[in-house]
Amino acid sequence: MAKLIAKYEPAVLVAVEKCSKSRDFDWGWRKGLIGEPGCLLIYESEMKEPGKRFAYLCCYDYDYLVTSCGEMELCEDRLILTTRNSRYVFDIGKELKLWQEKEKPEMGLSD
Repeated sequence: MAKLIAKYEPAVLVAVEKCSKSRDFDWGWRKGLIGEPGCLLIYESEMKEPGKRFAYLCCYDYDYLVTSCGEMELCEDRLILTTRNSRYVFDIGKELKLWQEKEKPEMGLSD
């Protein structure tokens, strides 16, 4: 299972480039998501590739992108993720704090 480590909203995929020799028809669909705004979730792999990170972009038009695991770097308002096959560049909004469960107060019934 992967651990959610960051959430950015709004976020936009601004560039993607192929880093491997994969066939264009297997890879090129990613370019169709350039410019689509959404919420960017960053996960860290705990089992498959421990310590590596991947992105899940939930576009507001219900499209989505899930990357494979790779290396991530933050540069001011940009997040760059380089995987074995691709290099993704996202413009990111402010980081939203992840929800943390707090102790719930006991609910007493009043008369």
